[in-house]
Amino acid sequence: MNPAALHDPLPATLICLETLGPAGQADLLYLQVATHGGHWKAPQGKDPWDDQLFDIKVHGVSATGSDMDEVIRNWTRMAYGELQARAERPDGFDRAVAIITTPAPTTIPEARAACALVIQHHTHASAPLLRRARALSEALDRAEAGGAAA
Repeated sequence: MNPAALHDPLPATLICLETLGPAGQADLLYLQVATHGGHWKAPQGKDPWDDQLFDIKVHGVSATGSDMDEVIRNWTRMAYGELQARAERPDGFDRAVAIITTPAPTTIPEARAACALVIQHHTHASAPLLRRARALSEALDRAEAGGAAA
């Protein structure tokens, strides 16, 4: 088992949602946004510039709905979809994403391996992530070619 999965709040949130009624579900998601970061937007009444939708983003899952029940149903459906997508990702994919998207120190071989993994398993990558992996891979190739010519 992936040790990071032990600290993933998404499965625990889904389990708790199943045990609560509508008001408790809304409270739980609001608490998750407040605790873990995210976004919570309720319609702004008579504001003509507001889209009049509820919008929730927490634990990397986003959903909208015309009322609280709908946004919770949509968020729950999207969250289960995210868990399924995570289960289908190859080992090391999330680490590869972190290497590619985070400006943190890493080795060139690690960066190459991360790019190769994301490019190979492109069906699990978003379009921006895939573009970034390809661009980084090309930059590493150019740097290597420039270093070899020197």
